Amino acid sequence: MPAKVLILILLSLLQSGIYAQQVTVTGKVTSEEEPSGIPGVSVVISGTVKGTITDIDGNYSLSGVSSSDTLKFSYIGYETRYIPVGSHRVIDLLMVVS
Repeated sequence: MPAKVLILILLSLLQSGIYAQQVTVTGKVTSEEEPSGIPGVSVVISGTVKGTITDIDGNYSLSGVSSSDTLKFSYIGYETRYIPVGSHRVIDLLMVVS
């Protein structure tokens, strides 16, 4: 019985460590044509359906992001960009017209 309890404790600690590595990434998306910010840009964790869109000022906030994730920024008329998160917690992006 004590071995089962120990295993449960270890699994709980492992799970907590995984969640502790997830952070919230924020930023602003602009372009030369829209220096004040682009509303409605899709910001998605690449390979998932988890994401958000930028607000009216081009700002976004996305929680549950890990350092190994890559963010995909896309908007009609602009080049899609892939940005690795790494240790960044703020990712501001200048989009380029395609």
